[in-house]
Amino acid sequence: MFGIDLVVIFIACGCCVFLLLFGSVLSFGFEIISFVINIIGGIFDLIGGIVGGGPGGCCGCLVLLVAVLGCGLLAFSLSEMLSTCNTPDAVNFCRIFS
Repeated sequence: MFGIDLVVIFIACGCCVFLLLFGSVLSFGFEIISFVINIIGGIFDLIGGIVGGGPGGCCGCLVLLVAVLGCGLLAFSLSEMLSTCNTPDAVNFCRIFS
């Protein structure tokens, strides 16, 4: 009868140790996940503040509009430069692609 009680005590102690180790690992993992989610949320909050106007009224809208226009101008410029390749009016930029 004493042997059965000793086995139950060892099983209970083993379960407690397992739960403590598993809980520690799980807690540390949740801290890492929480840290990453806070960083991502902060980035989205910053972008949302800029695009949504923020404290400067429509400043965010103007920044977004300038960024979109800048991307469009860059795409148009690259398209025009690449269209001159293999012609007498070729620019030095064409050397990269030939």
